[in-house]
Amino acid sequence: MVIKNGKLIDMGKPQEALINSEMQSLYGFRKFEEKKFPKAPKERQAVLEWKQTKYESRLSLNKVVRAGEFIGIVGPSGSGKTTLLDSAIGFILPTEGQLLVCGEKISKASLKTVRRKTRLVLQEAGEYLIGRNVYHEVFYGDSGRDLKAERQERLSFLEGFGIPARLAEEAPERLSGGERQKVALAAALRTLPEVLLLDEPLLGLDILSRAAIQTMISTWDNLTILYVTHDLREVLQFADRLWLIENGNVVLDCSIECWKEHQEQFRDLGVRC
Repeated sequence: MVIKNGKLIDMGKPQEALINSEMQSLYGFRKFEEKKFPKAPKERQAVLEWKQTKYESRLSLNKVVRAGEFIGIVGPSGSGKTTLLDSAIGFILPTEGQLLVCGEKISKASLKTVRRKTRLVLQEAGEYLIGRNVYHEVFYGDSGRDLKAERQERLSFLEGFGIPARLAEEAPERLSGGERQKVALAAALRTLPEVLLLDEPLLGLDILSRAAIQTMISTWDNLTILYVTHDLREVLQFADRLWLIENGNVVLDCSIECWKEHQEQFRDLGVRC
């Protein structure tokens, strides 16, 4: 964003601005050559490791997700996409093999710890928001004294998710679908999880709400994200890898750069591209 005399006068992609000589002259940018700053590959820590895991629901996984990765998960209805997210947060436990979450084996004894590191946001937030109002929903579990003492800071946190202060006292059921989804995302991220699981987060939302939530998601580079969708177009600009699920198995794991090579396979399984 380019600011002049307190006003926003231009906005766009940094890569375009920093290699455009006219913009460099107009706005005083220093010359930038992209080739001087190659992205150095580095091995990131594994945060989710399914090791030959099998579940009663026919889900079968042997996959690793590393810190900061964005995995787009697609496939036909009933293929096991949501079940995969359920396994990552411990709603279901493996009957064979093991799942490690941030290095800790998932089990009944470790579920409380695991769920502090992993949060799930479903497609219709109105079905599971339980707070008496938005403020209570997002900061649920905090003491009454804390809620009052840090109210302004917390209202600023809500505004960062596109939730204005005027909605803080509104009951979740009185909000629009897009507003409810923003509340659900704010509640999920308040505890600073390491892994965010998104199950069709844009389903049924209007265009403006979809755009607002996609813009927020694009800024969460520090999070590991697993994003389930029927529409590949929702994740193409964000994802590092794509998983295609069929009959409880990942039948394709490809980098985002080569997804078009598998476009026919996606379409054959009913994925919108």
